[in-house]
Amino acid sequence: MRTETDARSIIAQELYTRKIPTNAKIATFSTLIHFFEQAAQISGQKLAVVTIILQFEQEEKPTARYAQKIESSINYFQELLRPLVRKTDSILLFKHTFYFLLLDATLAGANIVQSRLWNALLWRTHDMDEIAILRPQQMMLGYSAYPEPSTQAQQCLEEASQTQRHFAILKEKSVYLPATLPVSNNEDELSRQAQQFGIPYLSLLPRTLPARLQRIIHPKLAQELQCYPLGREKDVLTVAIANPQDRTTLDRLAQETGLHIFPVLAPAHELQTVLAQLV
Repeated sequence: MRTETDARSIIAQELYTRKIPTNAKIATFSTLIHFFEQAAQISGQKLAVVTIILQFEQEEKPTARYAQKIESSINYFQELLRPLVRKTDSILLFKHTFYFLLLDATLAGANIVQSRLWNALLWRTHDMDEIAILRPQQMMLGYSAYPEPSTQAQQCLEEASQTQRHFAILKEKSVYLPATLPVSNNEDELSRQAQQFGIPYLSLLPRTLPARLQRIIHPKLAQELQCYPLGREKDVLTVAIANPQDRTTLDRLAQETGLHIFPVLAPAHELQTVLAQLV
């Protein structure tokens, strides 16, 4: 009886035989379609696709050095995301779009993977201390699957390229303004709402607050606004908050700190617990 490990070994050998790369930069969309069709054949005509588009701020006068920095940043994010999919899944880079070809996966499988990739991107984007790496100004994600719901290779790739999740770092002091949604107290519902907002969700918060963060937000202000600072990277302050739609609080934080504010959704009772420990 063939085990799943045996099946993966056969797929890996087929990928090698048909020269389908697991990591590659491709030059044309037709090449992408070719690899898609080959991968679909290997996985028994069942293939899912997740796309991630990264957009970086452009210089008024583009330089070769800045272009190299963008390329290095894209490679950085590819290395970050590679361990989050299987070794037999392919990551193909076409321009500034990653195409994750998920062998033997359905739309449900793509949904699981895209959530994992998106959360990793959000956390890394707002907790970056690598000077040489550029933070994307915008990130878009989409996904689809073949042969259902997409019946053709090109159709699947095009549908996967339609934005289903989007995040942008804005120029205003508050960097994120979520859509209008009622904030729930249910853990599962909070997690789903965080996904709709395009922000991370933390069910548990760290019990200690570094002194450097206390200097940014005084404990009395944190308790007044019911927010808990989690980290700072350059001019972006990540803050746990029970209602990320509270623009008044976000604007007040931006005014008091002089920083861009990136909210993270957290349960109200968890915030009350950690804030009660601040002195």
